[in-house]
This record gives sequence, C-alpha cells and structure tokens, in this order.
Amino acid sequence: MVANRRPINASDEVDYKLTGSSRIGLISATMGQFIGLATISLFGPTAVVFQRAMTLSPVEIALLVSIPTVAGSLLRIPFGAWSDSTGSREPMLIVLSVSSASMAAITAILFLDYPSRLTHGLFPIFLLLGCLVGVGAAAFSIGVPQASYWYPQNRQGYVLGIYSGIGGLAPGIFTLILPPLLTYLGPAYAYLIWFALSLVLVLTYFLIAKDAFFFQLLKNGVERELAIAIAKDKGQELIPSNTALRSMTAPIKNLKNWGLVVANVTAFGGYVALTTWLPTYWSVDHGIGIIWAGVITSIGFIILGTVIRIPAGSLSDRYGGESILFYSSLLMLAGSVIFLINTFTLDVVGEIVLGIGVGVNSAATFKLVPKYSKSNIGGATGWVSGLGAFSGLIITVLLGTFVAIFDYAGYSLGFTVYVGLSVISLIIGAIFMRLRIV
Repeated sequence: MVANRRPINASDEVDYKLTGSSRIGLISATMGQFIGLATISLFGPTAVVFQRAMTLSPVEIALLVSIPTVAGSLLRIPFGAWSDSTGSREPMLIVLSVSSASMAAITAILFLDYPSRLTHGLFPIFLLLGCLVGVGAAAFSIGVPQASYWYPQNRQGYVLGIYSGIGGLAPGIFTLILPPLLTYLGPAYAYLIWFALSLVLVLTYFLIAKDAFFFQLLKNGVERELAIAIAKDKGQELIPSNTALRSMTAPIKNLKNWGLVVANVTAFGGYVALTTWLPTYWSVDHGIGIIWAGVITSIGFIILGTVIRIPAGSLSDRYGGESILFYSSLLMLAGSVIFLINTFTLDVVGEIVLGIGVGVNSAATFKLVPKYSKSNIGGATGWVSGLGAFSGLIITVLLGTFVAIFDYAGYSLGFTVYVGLSVISLIIGAIFMRLRIV
C-alpha cells in the first residue's frame, strides 16, 4: 500500500540495494530472447517425421508448423505491455518456464510413443503443446524493454541491434542442427538435447537477470516520483508509463507506431514466412536435398538476416533509423525481383540480398520504436513485433496460393508478394524521412 512506501525526499541517503548493470541487462535479455525464439523452429525442420508417423494431411502439417509462431506473436502484445509496468524479469521467467515445461512434455511423448504409438490421435495434443511452447516466442517483446531501459536514447540502435542480432540466431541455428540430430539420434534425443539446453539457459537467466533501476526502486517500495528521480540520477534516461493497460493502448493512438507496424510486416513477417518456405522452395523448385536446403536457408538467409542487425543497429544510430529503413527497403525490393528470374545462381544471390534487406530493415524499425514511444517501449514493441510476426502466417498462405494457382511456376512467382511488400515499406521509409524528428 502507498502508506508503506518511503516518502519522497531528495536528500534521503537510504540504501536502495540497486543491483545489476546495463551489460547484464543486455546479456540476460538477449539470452531470454534466444531461448524463446528457438520455438519458431519447433516443428518446421522435423515436419516430415510427424507427417509420416501420424499420417498428417498438408493442412494439418502446415497448422502444426505454424502454431508456435502464431501463439507467440499474439502474446507479444500483452507481455510487452506488462513489462512496462513491472519490469521484464518476471514476465520473461513465466513465458520461458511454460515453454520449457511444454518442451519436456513433447520429449517425454516421443520417448514413450515414437514411432509405433505416435498416431493421428495425438495430433491435438501436439497442437496444444506447440501452442504452449510457442509462448516462449513472446520473449522478444519482453526483452526489448529489458535491454532498452538500461540504455540512453542515442544508443538504442546499437543495443537492440546486438539484442536482435544475437538473440534472433536461434531459429537459424536450430534449423541447421535439427536435421542432422534427427538423422543420427532420432527425434526423441534431438528434442531432449534442445530441452536440456533450454533448461540451462532459463536457470542462468533466473540467476543473472536484473530489471532497470526504476523497476527495482518500485519493488523496494519507493514512490514513483522519487524512483524516477533516483533512476535518472543513476543514468536511466527512458522511463515507462504507469500501467500495462496504458502501455498497451497508447501505441494504438500513435500513427508513427502504425507506420513501424507496416514496415515490420515486410521485414519480420517476411523473415518468418521465408524461414519455413525457403527449405521447401529449394527442395521443390531446384531439386535440392532437404539437408542442403536447410543449410542454404539457414546460412544464406536466416543467420545472415539476423547477424546483419548488429552493424545495422549502429548504422541506425549514426545515420538515423528513418534513412536506414528507406535504403534497406530498396535492398528488399532488389532481392525480391532477382528471385523472379528463377535461376539457381541468381536465386542464391536474391536470397542473400533479401536476407540483408530484411535484417537491416528490422534493426532500423526497432531503433525507431524507443524514439517514437519513449514511455511505452514494451507496449509499442508488442504491437510492432506481434503483428509483424503474425503476418508471417498470412504471407506463407499467400506464397502457397501462388503454387496452388500456377503449380511449380508459383514458387518463383510468389515473390511478387515481396515485391509489393517492399514497395510499401519503401513508401513508409520515405514518409519517415520526410517527417523525421532530429
């Protein structure tokens, strides 16, 4: 209760027991995101195993592959807003614990029932567990405010570039290593290794993660006004709004935030869609084996598009997120057009160009989130990243529709979707450059 809080007194020399540092804040947020985003690859690289064992239809396997991403993307909105009101440590531990427990359940089922008793009757259970594991993908919008509130405005690009560039490697890494693990160890042991790694990282996060000073002060019973003053005196420049509800609703009224949502539909939505679509594209359209299709996708698109966010974040600090957003959209457009030519060599080039474009675009977008939503970073990140990730499912459906209409030619023609999205992102970037607040 308010009566139990310490009174506001600027001269008070009370030891508030503040712990942690900006470096620890960034490391722990990045670690949390890494564990959470790995769930995007939960069933994609192993889809053929479940399809054969449970005799799943194409619609059912598509639903199984996409359910973790859908669940995690929608939950980013409330969890991001919650992080603005209480700090990120508690929400992060909740989503990672739910995700890890569900991974343990999947691993146990595989040990008990694979292959003979892994029947179609278990499909609803796997859908439910996939949804619960996917809760971990909400970690992205939780980790952004955890990292951001430790750093000043002029370093947000650098910080969030490292955060998304390293933490976002998980889908690419797991897409790369799961097929060999399946081949040599089988699905049960492959998922057991994944679960064990997740458990170690969750426990490490529990031990080292710290919220920014403002949140620590509130939890120590300090009045909000005094907590703001002390936190700012300690170097915390960005301060969140009062409540989770306000953090969630304020970005809805912010037109600039909706511009970032649209930009992220192309950048991150396109990224999510192609992480699952490209292995099929390389296998069907160019006749590449499934392991090599995964290697080409992981190295040439997923990992490249993630790592490039690190230097792109610093470039956004130096030249402005608005400019980087515009020019990265040109790269996305170029990569999409190259894919339409549809030769193997040019498609590899197109994949690389498109991967660089979406990665740089994503870094620029999240550099601008703290700029245009200073007191609602978690809430704004929830909307931008949540709707962006959810759009990945819609984009995947559109790519599949092109194949349904044009047969094999549809695999290449489907990239007209990315041409259109890149043009829209280009327009958004131009508008932001015109309206830039220096």
